[in-house]
Amino acid sequence: MNFFPVCHDTGLSRQKNICLHMIDGMECDPAVIKSAVLRLAKDLGFSACRVAPAVRAPHADVFLEWLQAGRHGAMAWLERDPERRCQPDLVLPGCQSIICLSCDYGGGCHLPQSVALYARGMDYHKLMGDKLEDLCHVLEMYGGQQRWYVDTGPVLEREYAELAGIGWRGRHGLIVRERGGSFFFLGVILSTLQLPCDAPVKNRCGSCRRCLVACPTGALMGDGTMDARRCISYLTIENKEGIPEDLRPAIGSCVYGCDLCQMACPWNTRSSLASTWPVFFPSNKLRNIQWRNLLSLSEEDFSALFRLSPIRRIKRRGLWRNICVVLGNVGNYEDWSALRHMHFDDSMVAEHAAWAIRQLERRLSI
Repeated sequence: MNFFPVCHDTGLSRQKNICLHMIDGMECDPAVIKSAVLRLAKDLGFSACRVAPAVRAPHADVFLEWLQAGRHGAMAWLERDPERRCQPDLVLPGCQSIICLSCDYGGGCHLPQSVALYARGMDYHKLMGDKLEDLCHVLEMYGGQQRWYVDTGPVLEREYAELAGIGWRGRHGLIVRERGGSFFFLGVILSTLQLPCDAPVKNRCGSCRRCLVACPTGALMGDGTMDARRCISYLTIENKEGIPEDLRPAIGSCVYGCDLCQMACPWNTRSSLASTWPVFFPSNKLRNIQWRNLLSLSEEDFSALFRLSPIRRIKRRGLWRNICVVLGNVGNYEDWSALRHMHFDDSMVAEHAAWAIRQLERRLSI
């Protein structure tokens, strides 16, 4: 059985919702267009909708230096035409505005679990993409050409979210808001329409360094950048090969992703907002799962179980690798017994399982 229910649209139909917020269909005043987009964005469940100018990314040079230093690890797609990521009109010719939208998924962030909070519900990419498509229909009626992205295209979303005043860049590199913290998704719409822009907000991290202290692998550089090669989220999700042995103990109980730097942030502990989209609520089945039981999943069972979950991205091989590391770190006698009786055809998974068995035998004096 799948962890997640089928998603149904809980609002008005798209066409009715869009028409509801159209003024004339012929109105071209930029302020009126922006007002229509803001109202529709609110009705669609976005927690913020702000506009940035389509200028070169303010920290483009920092990004290019980050790539040059190899801190992106094996995420080779970031190397492909990096200048295009920094200049919106190279993605959409004639681009004038970047509409930045946030969708909250927080709530209960003070409870550490094995799966990052964003991945405990349904995958956000298509859900947000459908709603961004609604907004693009409005902009098309006003004569604009658009392209939207949800963490899937050649756009430095956080650069423009910061420029638009969604929040400020924290020391962990994520956008932080005074009300609501950093537990939210970002989506952007590039548009040829020139809309009134919003102002950035003041960086309010001050002298706080809690996120840096909380990172067990030392991945955060302290200036809003990170070495992805040491980040638990990268190691358990983007990394497709073995996890370096010296970093495995620091993975702790993280099977998929990591929230440690965000949970340490005072702006999250005091004001994290729960999602208005029920599909992002944590699944009880995922919360109560025994990870060792998933080591016997067939490919078909894995696909069915995680069909609507972000976890499907790492495939069964990646999930097994991560589970072995976690069991080696925090497992018990039952986990040791399960690992001992498992046979893995994949050499990478088998090596991680053998490591986990040695760790458990040493820790439990077996």
